[in-house]
Amino acid sequence: MSKTHKVSFVKKTDGRAARGAQTKQKIIDALFELIESGQSAPTGEQVAEKAQVGLRSVYRHFDDIDTLYAAIQERLDASLRPLIQSAQEKITGDLEARTRAMTDIRGEFYERAGPFIRSDRMRHWNSPEIERRRASGNLEMRLWLWTCLPECASAPAAARAGVEMAASFAAWDHLRNEQKLSVEEAKACTVEVILKLLEPA
Repeated sequence: MSKTHKVSFVKKTDGRAARGAQTKQKIIDALFELIESGQSAPTGEQVAEKAQVGLRSVYRHFDDIDTLYAAIQERLDASLRPLIQSAQEKITGDLEARTRAMTDIRGEFYERAGPFIRSDRMRHWNSPEIERRRASGNLEMRLWLWTCLPECASAPAAARAGVEMAASFAAWDHLRNEQKLSVEEAKACTVEVILKLLEPA
C-alpha cells in the first residue's frame, strides 16, 4: 500500500471515529438535558429526537441503558464536584452556623441533582448498578452530615435519625414539591428541625 493510500485510510478512520464520538456526546447531552428539564424517564425515541440522531445510533453507541446513565452520572458528578469540594471550608462556627451553611450547600446540591435523583428512583428497582450507586450516595451524604454536625454522634438514636431524615433528599423533595415551599423556606424549615433535635434542652 502506498503512503498516499495509508494516509487516506487513516484520515477516513479518524473521521469516522470523530463522528462517532460526536454522536455519542450528542446522545449523552440530549439525555442529560431531558432529565434536567424534568423528564425522569425519557424514551429512546425522545433521546434520539433531542440529539437529532437515528434511534439505532442511541443503541449502537451504548451497550445497555445502564451504560448510558453511567455517562450521565459522570457528567453530573463533574458539575457538582466544585460545590462539594468547596463545602468544608464554608462550614465552620457553632452548631447553628454550621447547620445553616450545610443546609445552604445541601439545598443547592439537591436543586441541581434533584431531577437525576428522581430519575434514578424510577429505575433503581431493575438496575443493580443504580441501586449500588444510590446506596453509595446515601452513605456519602450521611458521612458528610456527621462531619458537618459531629453533635450527631452523641445525640440519642431517635434524634440522630431525625436529623438524617430532615437533611435527606426525600425531605427536601417533599418540602419543595409537596409543601410548595420556596428554596429559602425549605432551608429555614430544615435548619429549624435540625436545631430542635440537636440543641441541648
